[in-house]
Amino acid sequence: MAKCLRNCKRLSLTPFQVLRIVGLSDPDSLGMVDYKDFATVCKTAIENGFYYSKLIQKQLLLAQNLIPDIQHPVTEDFDFMELMRVFQKYDRTENGVLAIGDYIKCLEECDLELKKNEIITLAAYADMDDTGKIDYQENVKHFTDVLDMIRFHEVTQKAMEEFYKRTADTFQRHKTMKDEQDKSMKKPKSLFGT
Repeated sequence: MAKCLRNCKRLSLTPFQVLRIVGLSDPDSLGMVDYKDFATVCKTAIENGFYYSKLIQKQLLLAQNLIPDIQHPVTEDFDFMELMRVFQKYDRTENGVLAIGDYIKCLEECDLELKKNEIITLAAYADMDDTGKIDYQENVKHFTDVLDMIRFHEVTQKAMEEFYKRTADTFQRHKTMKDEQDKSMKKPKSLFGT
């Protein structure tokens, strides 16, 4: 799936954008994804988050401090050793490599309060070469950076959506007030003052 998105010349997605989209997939217990449903999710994610105009809008919101401060709860008290213990528990061959399904189970088991889309994105990042195998000892070095990027994207996307919703609501209120003013000004006056 990631390879297909990366190789699509018409989309021109960055590797991180591909991973974010893969993270929105909803695999079943066998790791299979309904591609019709996923295509709809992809289209929406690309239109709302990755079109050039949307990226510029996010930059403007950031520049104007309209996006709240982003907290880094993972990196502040992240316990690498606990994560490594869970990885090692699933590493039956003790070679530092996990199957992607086991890697996902590890992330679900860790006490990191990860959302499903974050877990899938982290797993897709860890398996960048699409082998289905993850060198968790190498991957853990970048784990918090990747998770911070994922959460930063989520926060900026949510802030942009909220900003445009507020803007649309304000515009609608002003339009309604203007329409009411126009109606009251156009009301014909009675000849008798009533």
